Amino acid sequence: MDRSSVATIALVARLALATPAAAADGNWTGEFWSGGIAGGVSDLIEFQGDLYAIGAFERAGPARSSGIARWDGAVWHRVGNGSACPDDECGFTRATVFDGDLVVAGSFVEVGGVPAANIARFDGVSWHPLGAGFDDRVSAVHVHDGVLFAGGPFTASGPDSIAHLGRWNGTSWEPVVDVAGSDVRAIASRFDQLVIAGDFASVDGQPAANIAIRQSDQSWASLGAGTNGPVNTLLPYSSVLVVGGDFSSAGGGAAEKVAYWEPSGWGAMSIPGAGAVSGLSRSSSGGILATGDFSNADVRYVALWSGFGWSRLVSTEQPDAPCRTSRAWQGADYVGGSLVLVGDRPAAGVVRWTGGSYEPLDRHGLEGEVLALSPFRDGLALGGGSFTANGIETNGVVTWNGAEFFVLGAGLDDDVYALAETPEGLIAGGLFEFSDSQPLRHVARWDGDRWHAMGEGLGAVVRALLWHDGALYAGGDFQLGPDASRAARWDGTQWVPLGAGPNNRIRCLASYGDLLVLGGDFVIAGRELAPRIVGWSGQGWVPLGRGLSFIPSALTTRASELWAAGSETAVWNGSDWQPGPMPPRAAASLGSRNGEVVLGLLYEPPSGDGTLRVLDGDAWEPWPAPVVGGPVRAIAGFGQGFAIGGGFRTTGDVHSEAVARWVPSELDLESLPPPRGGDGAVRIPGSDSSIARSQRYRVLDPLRLVTRSDTAELFDVSGRRVRSLSSSNTERAARVFLWDGRAEDGSNVPAGVYFLRAADSARVVKLVLVR
Repeated sequence: MDRSSVATIALVARLALATPAAAADGNWTGEFWSGGIAGGVSDLIEFQGDLYAIGAFERAGPARSSGIARWDGAVWHRVGNGSACPDDECGFTRATVFDGDLVVAGSFVEVGGVPAANIARFDGVSWHPLGAGFDDRVSAVHVHDGVLFAGGPFTASGPDSIAHLGRWNGTSWEPVVDVAGSDVRAIASRFDQLVIAGDFASVDGQPAANIAIRQSDQSWASLGAGTNGPVNTLLPYSSVLVVGGDFSSAGGGAAEKVAYWEPSGWGAMSIPGAGAVSGLSRSSSGGILATGDFSNADVRYVALWSGFGWSRLVSTEQPDAPCRTSRAWQGADYVGGSLVLVGDRPAAGVVRWTGGSYEPLDRHGLEGEVLALSPFRDGLALGGGSFTANGIETNGVVTWNGAEFFVLGAGLDDDVYALAETPEGLIAGGLFEFSDSQPLRHVARWDGDRWHAMGEGLGAVVRALLWHDGALYAGGDFQLGPDASRAARWDGTQWVPLGAGPNNRIRCLASYGDLLVLGGDFVIAGRELAPRIVGWSGQGWVPLGRGLSFIPSALTTRASELWAAGSETAVWNGSDWQPGPMPPRAAASLGSRNGEVVLGLLYEPPSGDGTLRVLDGDAWEPWPAPVVGGPVRAIAGFGQGFAIGGGFRTTGDVHSEAVARWVPSELDLESLPPPRGGDGAVRIPGSDSSIARSQRYRVLDPLRLVTRSDTAELFDVSGRRVRSLSSSNTERAARVFLWDGRAEDGSNVPAGVYFLRAADSARVVKLVLVR
């Protein structure tokens, strides 16, 4: 190619650069984690005004989103149920827009529950197959002259033989031309001509080294000598066709990974030292972006062609892993791949480049294991060991203000097991002994600026803290004073032992009326026989019946009841202990919220239904949206719902990473009386609200629904009407509808989610039927 052609490319690039182009379960929130995409991104495409990412990932932002996610400019959204794969090497590869739908291709057997062999379309609401699909991966999709083309290593569509290149005729796939090789990886339009590229040797019986063009007379021709290695991507740019892949020559001349072709011949646009180029796109500033495995190249995984050569987008910050694709969208360039960091900042799948620096699309959230939770300044305090909060490493405690996480000063040198909010500030207890070389001895106070010692501290591990009756109490392994008390009260200047306290470890504390209740490994408290649980009245020790037969790891109260949990559970009604339902695994935490008793397990049971349980009659039922991936170690009331902390990874369909929040739907649950069980009524509220329970089913998260109708319709999740119900209390505004768990024909309906809607309202009550 002559110098004038090179100068033309440079001039076009300069002109273009100077003129920029114009979950899940609804009650588990994703507010604590919005960490981009977990896994590889292979393509980015605009569809219906939003940016879609596709690939082999399992999560985008807070929600599970297998292989496809939608970015609205602020947050990632789940799209359907994603893909189902026949093996580990699967997912979505490429996407295009055809006839108003999003077409995705790759290696999968179904999408959103719809069978689809390696190619499917999405209309913005539902997934649909495209004919019989193909018998192997689809590597490329492209629309040329109103026709959809697909390329890949496939050899058939249903019973029809189609070798590597197929055309959609509106009802089925049909062959286009005989491609002899292993794969068609890229398809593009150059003016009115169709270009295919990949890993093949001939097209229509004619030699074509990895690239070929269909001419105006419908015949196929090679592009000179082609390339000496596979071509992965094509980009029509100005008057030339830019080609990227894993080759070292094009048209017989040296061209490392990138070259361009025009009718007069081939030219080199080499990236020295680069691995394979996987993507080419037009930058928002008018240049060319190349992405790929450039680990040995100076440009480091993503490069910008400005007309005279390749350069890094930013001189200092670079991605930490190969980038596969890029897309200009809303005046910025989005780069996707398997990247986790850019420089030292979290990037999680996709970053945005605006001309000055890389920007992660959203915060990364919290990584670590939460061992303690406490409300703190209208947010939460979380205690544990090593945390990474928004990409910053710390130890001991982080706080959440409702929008983001904060680390607290220099952190603490070891694990935090207990937290309590007091008028003096946030108090932490645990295994730690120092903060920034300052001795703390297992208990410390945060004043908003730094950690402070509390007197001389406590000489061994603090396992529980509680603000009770205007004072702060601590329990643990320490021995305080000559009586070896494991329990102490902070008097504002020093720790005071609670007389001759329990003779062994204290694990948990709770308020029960005027009593401070302590649970642990002890048998005696002072001179009182108190196996594993005891009350402190402020003046002395108060045994609670005959104590417990198991060591409690957690305590909570509900109305007049005190609940204890460990390897077993038990309930104290004010006069004696009654055995509670046996948990499927040892308990790590307990909580009570709006009349519900919630139990966190230390290990997942073999049933695989998660580590969070809710009391339903005389059994611990799995939480309807399961908590999986690890233990639930802490439960705390938070707003109208509650928060859980532990080592889990998902809650329902939401990626949660150690902390999650359950939020009720609209209804002010604070005003509800405790559920009492009874006649199985569902109350549709008028001016006030209540919930009734039965052993047959329970109502979760009712929506506020005002009605004067005497009838209501019950629907399943598909919208099918299950039954019509009538109210018996027609003289009152708050209607009560009874349901026995049966359909209109009298048959039992299966367990699951149902919706009750009054005849005069569009709002519904959500029911979860548990059998």
